[in-house]
Amino acid sequence: RRQYRILISRAEEQVSSLIAGPEWEKVLGITATQALLRIDRVAFDGMGTPVEWSCRHVHLADVSYSVSMG
Repeated sequence: RRQYRILISRAEEQVSSLIAGPEWEKVLGITATQALLRIDRVAFDGMGTPVEWSCRHVHLADVSYSVSMG
């Protein structure tokens, strides 16, 4: 916000599940057959223009995922 002077007014997230695969074994320290959440987020400015996109992969072993926006 400070660097680009953009105020994010809303965000949309899409959550899906997938099997980790070998590429995530070392990164997350899990086996390739464990489930992950993929979280895609698009944030919008006050005019409705998308200004940020992020994609996260989360291993939820004994934890929960919570979001608060706005």
